[in-house]
Amino acid sequence: MIMNASQLYAMALHERIGGVMRVPGGWLYFIKEHPPVFVPLNNEFKPKKVSDKPKANKPTKPGSFTQFFDVYPPNKKGGRDISAWDKAKRLNLGGADFALMYIDVTERRKLTPSWYETYAPGITKYLDDSIWLTPIIKEKEAIPDHAKIPKDDAKLESWAEQHGYPAPGKGQSYNDYRHTLTTKVRDR
Repeated sequence: MIMNASQLYAMALHERIGGVMRVPGGWLYFIKEHPPVFVPLNNEFKPKKVSDKPKANKPTKPGSFTQFFDVYPPNKKGGRDISAWDKAKRLNLGGADFALMYIDVTERRKLTPSWYETYAPGITKYLDDSIWLTPIIKEKEAIPDHAKIPKDDAKLESWAEQHGYPAPGKGQSYNDYRHTLTTKVRDR
């Protein structure tokens, strides 16, 4: 059977193509449950699909999306906002969602710097997993120097003196002295 490419597409045969072979003068398409179709070279093209549906209004990027994108960790957003915007459209996210995301990212940046600098997921994963709806767990603060009791017994007395802790009692073992210091650190 001979037909041009637009006929092939109009009959929706392109969805059932099982194989294609280049032959002199054109292409031979092997279609499931249909005789082979020969398409001459001068008719090779893929026409645009014509839809009977009216075109829907293309959603525009709200300003809140741009703000969210700008505060997202630079090493995790992939440069341009095209993929993130496409993902947001597929997920039907709107301006209010992006406003929440903006707040979430700025809070995570303050409360969990390691998330912002290292552990943040790629921006499309952030959108897919709705991470802005998950609670933010504040990172533990660094232990101050006065609370870092050295493990080496030889450094224990000098460390205690440096940070204003009492010296060991007469005949007090290092284990008992360490326990005393631990209690003093906790009380501070």
